Amino acid sequence: MLSVRLIGLPDDVVAGVARLRETFEVIEVSSPRPCRGESLRVRVYVTAHAPVPDARDAPTAK
Repeated sequence: MLSVRLIGLPDDVVAGVARLRETFEVIEVSSPRPCRGESLRVRVYVTAHAPVPDARDAPTAK
């Protein structure tokens, strides 16, 4: 299981989560939390499983 923190502008964070969903099995995404100070950035925490590699994708011995 993986834990990932994404930090950025709200639209960028939403796009980042969407990209993670293309590769990983996303289990949970936290609500956006504002970054410290007067930043416009937010952070979310993502929990995901790495995909199980397909045997066809495994490197072959030479």
